[in-house]
Amino acid sequence: MKCGKKDLLLYAVTDRSWLNGDTLYHQVEQAIQGGATFVQLREKELDEFLSYIDNPPAMTKELRA
Repeated sequence: MKCGKKDLLLYAVTDRSWLNGDTLYHQVEQAIQGGATFVQLREKELDEFLSYIDNPPAMTKELRA
């Protein structure tokens, strides 16, 4: 596949701590609306993170801290 520079605009979400309370979905949506043609998600614990959508963790003292 041959692509030019203009075809490869990139927006990377690499760490959920950078979301500042926003959702991953919203950040990706904003990137696409802003003209990103590729979105790269680099999350070490992505499977665990995505599992929280359907099964949010219970609030514990550890999480609250």
